[in-house]
Amino acid sequence: MKESGTVWAAGTGNSAIYDVNAAADNVQMWAVDYIQGNAPLNKGAYPAKTLYKLSYTDVNGKKVIEYTDKSGQLILKKVQIDAAPTAAHVGWICTYSVYDEFGLLRYQIQPEGVKWLDANTWNFAAANGSTVLAEQVFQYNYDDKGRTIWKKAPGALPLNMLYDLRDRLVFTQDGNQAALSPARWTANLYDELDRPLVTTLYNTSCSITTLQSDINNTVASTTVTIANTGTASVTTTTSYNPITSANLNNTAVCTPLKYIFYDNYSFLLVKTFNTGFTNTTTYSTSDPNVIAIATSQRVISLPTGSMTRVLGGNMFLAVTHYYDEKGHHIQTLEDNKKEVQISLHRSIISIIVC
Repeated sequence: MKESGTVWAAGTGNSAIYDVNAAADNVQMWAVDYIQGNAPLNKGAYPAKTLYKLSYTDVNGKKVIEYTDKSGQLILKKVQIDAAPTAAHVGWICTYSVYDEFGLLRYQIQPEGVKWLDANTWNFAAANGSTVLAEQVFQYNYDDKGRTIWKKAPGALPLNMLYDLRDRLVFTQDGNQAALSPARWTANLYDELDRPLVTTLYNTSCSITTLQSDINNTVASTTVTIANTGTASVTTTTSYNPITSANLNNTAVCTPLKYIFYDNYSFLLVKTFNTGFTNTTTYSTSDPNVIAIATSQRVISLPTGSMTRVLGGNMFLAVTHYYDEKGHHIQTLEDNKKEVQISLHRSIISIIVC
């Protein structure tokens, strides 16, 4: 392989070698027990000639070796770090990827974790193994549909995710939210077109199983009025909404963070289109390609505005979007909070068709 251009013409280029693994490569085989939070299970080394082996040199002049299985899944990637590395793992930055029987990524073991495993007979049951699992391994868990419902990054607490019947992400919970009493979730409510309408914090002691059951058994369409905004009420029609109207309006249970509006300008805190600008000053009105800037009511399917809570209080900052007859976004008017004062910020976008 050789770069194009005269700068690289005198270079020798880089070569790629396609091969299969050897016993000396000592590429480790891993299995999954499907228990959330458990470590991967070591099954020994891959037999010789059971993995594809690709070797090449990266832009830093370091040798890189990638081992893939017969399904094309990357099992191990090694990047040279020492001048004279061994055939196996010493002298390499190594990252293992572990998959389940369905081809879903379950673990990614980071280089320091691989280094520790290499020194501890590839066994997470060795001393400090649980710490290595928590600090050096990405972990993932899935539901029956293959959707990620739990994941953990090295050094962080797990993130939980729950979906509805349309595969839309409804509830998420990070480690800090799970540690609260009662536990807190971030909930997303949608309309029948799968567009996000409301994002709210949701305090509940319900288990994950109960929340998933609430999602699965909710009605297809619900019109709710939420007065828990700090300003005035917002009425919206939600699709498969698992949170009751009573809870949405209970300040001890829900804290709405954001509302998004579509299709019209009949929403709370909408801002009037600013006519105090023109494009005829710069461009001649005799030019048929100059289209006068004017707002349109043809906004079906377009986001027309939003309200976003200022964290720590009951104030909402409003945004309104305007479009022309061709659906071009021509104007945004938004609130801006600075210290304790509220000012109006107008962002004008003029579209000239040439």
